[in-house]
Amino acid sequence: MHGGAFEHWMPRFMLRLSAIFYALLALSPLNVEASGRVAGRSGSSGPNLMRNRLHPSAAAPHLFSTRLRVNNKASRRNSLLAPSVWKVHHSDKVDQSSQRRISILEKPSVPRLSHAVAKAALLPLLAGTSKAALAATVGMDTPLLTQIDAIPPIVSENPVLAGALLLLSSAYLGASPGVGGSIIDSLLLAPLQALEVSARGTPTRDCMVVGNKIGAGNFGDVFEALWTKRPLNTQRVSGVPTNEIRERLIVKRVKMQEDGAKRLGEVEQYMNRRLLRSSPGVCAPFIGSFISQEAQSGENEQLWLVWKYDGLGTLGDYLSERDFPLNMETILFKREQKGTKVEREARVVKELTRQLLQNVKAMHDAGIIHRDVKPDNILVSESGKLKMLDLGAAVDLRNGFNYIPDEAILDPSFAPPERFVMPETTPKPPAAILANLGAPVIWAKNQPDKFDTYSVGVILAQMSVPGVRSMDPKQFARTLQNFDQDVADWRLKAAQSLGWDILDADGAAGFQLLAKLLDPERSKRPTASQALSSKFLASFSLASLSPGTVKSKPSPAAGGGGPSRKGTP
Repeated sequence: MHGGAFEHWMPRFMLRLSAIFYALLALSPLNVEASGRVAGRSGSSGPNLMRNRLHPSAAAPHLFSTRLRVNNKASRRNSLLAPSVWKVHHSDKVDQSSQRRISILEKPSVPRLSHAVAKAALLPLLAGTSKAALAATVGMDTPLLTQIDAIPPIVSENPVLAGALLLLSSAYLGASPGVGGSIIDSLLLAPLQALEVSARGTPTRDCMVVGNKIGAGNFGDVFEALWTKRPLNTQRVSGVPTNEIRERLIVKRVKMQEDGAKRLGEVEQYMNRRLLRSSPGVCAPFIGSFISQEAQSGENEQLWLVWKYDGLGTLGDYLSERDFPLNMETILFKREQKGTKVEREARVVKELTRQLLQNVKAMHDAGIIHRDVKPDNILVSESGKLKMLDLGAAVDLRNGFNYIPDEAILDPSFAPPERFVMPETTPKPPAAILANLGAPVIWAKNQPDKFDTYSVGVILAQMSVPGVRSMDPKQFARTLQNFDQDVADWRLKAAQSLGWDILDADGAAGFQLLAKLLDPERSKRPTASQALSSKFLASFSLASLSPGTVKSKPSPAAGGGGPSRKGTP
């Protein structure tokens, strides 16, 4: 395959993604030295890649490699203070083995893109692609592209090598927690979301009527509210005419005077927006935020976080009722099921566990660890879907947002025995783009997603075992500690009478899953995806349920009684 034909078989989207990926590297705020070596015929000088145009037919195949490294500590420090103010200088030295070295030396100058670094980064994946094809594929005509007519055709002349590089690049971009997805999110989805929010608008304090308080926490209070079409002279929800209502809301007023509240509010905004882009439906529908007008005086500053109304009851509310899990049967399945009491209860528990694991999996696919999965942080929507709440403790491990190595934000009643998402010795994340590049390695080594799956195991025990459900969560956690986190040993010696019927059905498939989720060794715990494939859940599907008698019990959100909401968005 001759030079320039590479674009005919390389997928166009991969070429575009590769170009964006390596161009981002060139824009990172590092003072780097790029070294390239071109191996040519013995006794002949290699071509000057930075100044001359290279034609495939004019020389033997060339191998170009790049090496990027920070020069020294002083340079690293300076580069963080004044990024992208470096001017490129070229010094070409030819040694006796016909190798040419190109150095990029630091020197403050007018802020500009380092074309040399960008070219050095783009060459390996775009080898053999013509300038016209590259410009057409990437969709831009930059000064960088004007310097390129053709690139050494080593990859185009070795399709096996090219295919292997392409597969490796694709695999790495798609590996958890998703380098490629992060690039698409930051370059495409986030700007589109900002445009959508700008077009739709967010409530202001004078166009919002706040109703009853429905939840309270250390860092904020939660209220029902109405978003009105215009400012109204009323402070009562009941006094708002129906034709003046724009949207029914759930709002959280962050207690800005509390230490750490502002940070948690900012984290919650970030996480809600991220998940709204990557996994809509996993969380309560987030609208936006605003600072109350009281902030103009410099006192009593109030940050308001705003969600669409999507139900008031949490899983914790339903768990506290005496008839759980059958109190959720018609909410989930829209009808009362046939079968024995245990069979009906098992269907409810399986469906709740399945939905919870699907939500956790979606968060993990987006690179986000919740760190506070518990019944009070799980909303039961009017449509019977579970939604994740309270994302102030969450951490984005694609870029390290909200990750502090020696800080543990958790509820000890639901957190795993290791307490930390990653070891305390894990260094603080670097600049976002570098953290993103290293995220698959960190994720594979530390398996941070299994922090949340332990919490799911605790919730499964509460939902399926009446004796555990009646225990205080702290007592259950202490009991497991006393038995070295061995739930099977605890059951055998002290908990035979707590009621294990749901988990013992189908060859104890449920208990096997519970024991794995609560395993004290993180490496032995299943991921959310693996738990969904377990025998306990794999044999269950809504389509297999037999129709029964329609039950007329209304949902709590419709005003028919039932639990009132205690959790917070």
